Amino acid sequence: MTTSGPAGLADPAGSYAKALDATRRFVAGMANVDWEAATPCSERDVRQLPNHLLYGTVWIDDIFAGKTVEEVGAKYQGDLGGGDVLVSYDATIASARAAVARPGAMEQTGHLRRGDVSSADYLTSRFTDSFIHGWDLAKATG
Repeated sequence: MTTSGPAGLADPAGSYAKALDATRRFVAGMANVDWEAATPCSERDVRQLPNHLLYGTVWIDDIFAGKTVEEVGAKYQGDLGGGDVLVSYDATIASARAAVARPGAMEQTGHLRRGDVSSADYLTSRFTDSFIHGWDLAKATG
C-alpha cells in the first residue's frame, strides 16, 4: 500500500468535509464570472476548475465502495457541472459525505491508479486537492 499525501490529519474525513464546505462558498459565488479567466492552477481556467473539483469528489462513492479505476471506467468523463455547477457540487459532496460516513469506511483500502491506499491517505489527498483548488477558484473569481 502506498501513501498519498501529507501525513498528520488527525481526522481525515472531518478535515475533508471542512475543505468541501470551504470550497462550496467559492463555487456558490460563481454567478457572474469570466468563465475563460485564468486561475492560479495553470492547467485549468475558471470553467475547467469546478469540473476538476467535481471529478475528484464524485469518485469518492465508488472508491469507498471498493471499486477499482478499471471498474468505474469512463463513467465520470465530460462536463460534470451541467447547467448548474452549485447544484452538481452539492449533490456530489452529499454523496461523498455519505460514502465516508458508512460503517467501516475509514478501514477500507482505495484502489487507485497509483496503487492501493488507505482511506485516510486517500481522503488526505482529496482534502489537499479540494483545499488548494478552492483557493485557486476564490483567487480567480475574486
